[in-house]
Amino acid sequence: MDGEKTNELPLKGFKFLLTNVNKTDDFKEEISSNGGDVCGEAEDANYVVVGKRKQTKATEDAKKHQVDLVTVKFVRSWIESGEKPNPKDYTP
Repeated sequence: MDGEKTNELPLKGFKFLLTNVNKTDDFKEEISSNGGDVCGEAEDANYVVVGKRKQTKATEDAKKHQVDLVTVKFVRSWIESGEKPNPKDYTP
């Protein structure tokens, strides 16, 4: 354990709802392997993650449940840096 980060799971304790994300299965695995959970409802999520095409329903769900709507880049940036970025910088 020479110099290894002690917190290898930056997403631990957070839940993500994926909508319209390309290669969803790969991305779910990426989230899971970094300690996050993928859920099926906006009301259970900490973040609603949208893919390339903006989705009206996802936007409405996020607002209704007061959940941040973010892009895939938000999650990837979080995983790479190990620190949660500002969701406002990654609003679709």
